[in-house]
Amino acid sequence: MSGWRVLGRSVGVLCRYLVAAGFVGFAFVSVVAGAGCASSTAGQNQPAEPIGSGSQPGVPSKLPADTPPFTYLSCVDPPTLHVVPLDPPIMQGAGVYGGWGQGAIGPHGRFHFAVGNHLTSPRADAWLITYDPDIQTLRRAMSSRDTDRWHDRQSLGDGKLHTGIDIAEDGTTYLLTFYGDYPTKRDWQGSQYPGGRLIRHNVLTGESESLGVPFGKDSWPMGRWDPQREVLVGVGEAGLYLNPELGRDQAPEGWRWSGPDNEHSYGHVLVYDTRSRQVLYAGLPEDLQPQASAETPLRVERRSLLLDPNTGHFFSSGTASPTRLVKIDPAAIRRNPAEGIRRTNLEIDSPVRAGTRRTTPDGELILITRHGTLYALHAENLTLRELGPAWVKDSWITDLSLDPTGRYVDFVVDCTWAGRDYGVPVVRYELATGRRFVFAFLAPALFASHGYCVVGAYTAVTNPTGQRMFIQLNGHFGDDPAVARYEQPVLIDLPIPTMP
Repeated sequence: MSGWRVLGRSVGVLCRYLVAAGFVGFAFVSVVAGAGCASSTAGQNQPAEPIGSGSQPGVPSKLPADTPPFTYLSCVDPPTLHVVPLDPPIMQGAGVYGGWGQGAIGPHGRFHFAVGNHLTSPRADAWLITYDPDIQTLRRAMSSRDTDRWHDRQSLGDGKLHTGIDIAEDGTTYLLTFYGDYPTKRDWQGSQYPGGRLIRHNVLTGESESLGVPFGKDSWPMGRWDPQREVLVGVGEAGLYLNPELGRDQAPEGWRWSGPDNEHSYGHVLVYDTRSRQVLYAGLPEDLQPQASAETPLRVERRSLLLDPNTGHFFSSGTASPTRLVKIDPAAIRRNPAEGIRRTNLEIDSPVRAGTRRTTPDGELILITRHGTLYALHAENLTLRELGPAWVKDSWITDLSLDPTGRYVDFVVDCTWAGRDYGVPVVRYELATGRRFVFAFLAPALFASHGYCVVGAYTAVTNPTGQRMFIQLNGHFGDDPAVARYEQPVLIDLPIPTMP
């Protein structure tokens, strides 16, 4: 197994928990002893104690009282932990390193995901990382800074690739960049920050190309590319800067700038033809329907975007809670943008946060909202049904992965510190029954085995055989399990137990 080297941070702490000769694995302890996989069932639990304080390493002794019922499955085959290679000259010392986008499995079964340094400066950078599960190695495949060369122009660069990754069979992918630290309103409105960039990369050949700034009035926290129809859709967050209360020298740090009921949490919509390299539409959807009431402008929430592969339609949502789904139809946009971006009559309890890449055997896309509620969307029939809570209310889950049978959806609870209260469980949810299975509690397990303090995971993808799950975690190596911060992202290769 190829070795790793500590790159400029936390050397003493890392060496205490990792084997310097290479990447190392960890094992989960079964609740029920025995060969192979084992299971036990839990209902509502006792009030919380510090996770990991029990006698079984990697298994919480007690969980919060609102923890939903689940069956815990464990397997004797150990998962492995890989340290993501970083570049310390970009940011000396401990930094806000992490991953915020949704990864994908490309040709040859390799997992591709992004990490960045969360800067907005000429030193900003975000990297595409490739994991090869056959030989269990990571490599940095692409640097957005080196591809666009914004540092040569001393331009404010983007320290995040925050969007979903979609990869064609020939290895092509398109990535929109997103700033790290919020620019000030002055820099946003002036020439200092030019806007998010568009990068084309091929994961097979390694070829990268910057296509520049497709629309200079926004940066892109959400984006999806339809490889079949060669259309890219991005959602920005300019609404934060359009908030009249934001001063010229202020930056919209924190959720208070989203406004009451999330009213400023919206942005421009970009629809881009990657074959012709032409913008089909870029603007604020509310400007397409001036006849709409001023109380209900058509706005697309800045963290909401899904792609239905069967129809080629993209779906987002409004900003309020509850809200309705918004359909983005690129084919209709080619004829008339006002017809291509429309509210539907499908109501959800809060804005969309994530959705599956594939549909179930019934043709449904599974989505999750900001409140942590699962829904099944049939895009062709434009019907929606509520499935129930994925875990607890307000679990911020940003990636859903459908298993090969289409019976289950897999995810990690959650992407923020809130999931630590529950041990950051890896959950499989049975769509027909609502039953939950937990494969691992990552927070106590990783601290016990490696001294790794988990913040959460923005991406978790089950491979096509259904035998492994790839999870990119944010966190750091430290001495105190009660503290977790963005510093050293890692990749977890988790074998999935056989279902009972």
